[in-house]
Formats: sequence, structure tokens, C-alpha cells
Amino acid sequence: MNITKASLKAFRTDFAKAVAELEKKHGVSINIGNITFDSNEFTTKMKVTNKGAEKAIARKKAIDTFNRYCFKFGMTPKDFGRKIEAFGETYTIAGVRPRAKATNALILEQNGKEFTGDVRLARA
Repeated sequence: MNITKASLKAFRTDFAKAVAELEKKHGVSINIGNITFDSNEFTTKMKVTNKGAEKAIARKKAIDTFNRYCFKFGMTPKDFGRKIEAFGETYTIAGVRPRAKATNALILEQNGKEFTGDVRLARA
């Protein structure tokens, strides 16, 4: 194998295909992280996560991010998960996007679909 950035990109794709059956069989998600390489070898970190835990991990990350940045947007940690009424519908505050300029609030529709919006909507 000629180890180049392009060949490692192909390797990453092939790896994902090769472990798909293992993921299905064991109910996990298998990912490889950043790859460091030279012309003779490469190294990477492999991360295996229980599929059921992925949502819990994502939720914890969203809560941690919300708690860290909510004050920047005029909210408090208690606002996470709060129901809001807008446009005749009920939505749930699901997080913030601290680096976003305009659509910096994460809002959940009743059907569970997540979208971004202006944080002023969440403060309504």
C-alpha cells in the first residue's frame, strides 16, 4: 500500500464497510479517528460505542454545551428542555450553537426533528 492522504481516505471508507457487519451483530458503532502517517506506516485510534449510548452521550454533550453558553444568549440552565409556543406549535429548547451567528438555538419539533433558529425564538 502506498500510504498517502488519498489512500487513507479510501482505507477509511473500506474500513467502515468491513466493520458494518460487526456493528450490526454487536449493536455498536465503530469509528477510526484522526490518522497520522508517513510513507511506511499509519496509526489511528479506534472508538467503539454502544448504539444505545450514542443518544445519551449526544444529549449529555448538548446539556453541557447549553449549561456553558446559555447565559451568553440570555437563558439559564433551567431553560434546557423547556417547551415554547411559536407559530401555533409547541417546540422544545434542545441546545445552543455557541459559534453560530444567526441560527444559534437548537429547537425540537413535536415529531422529534431538530432544527436551528434564532435564540430569540427560544427566549419567547
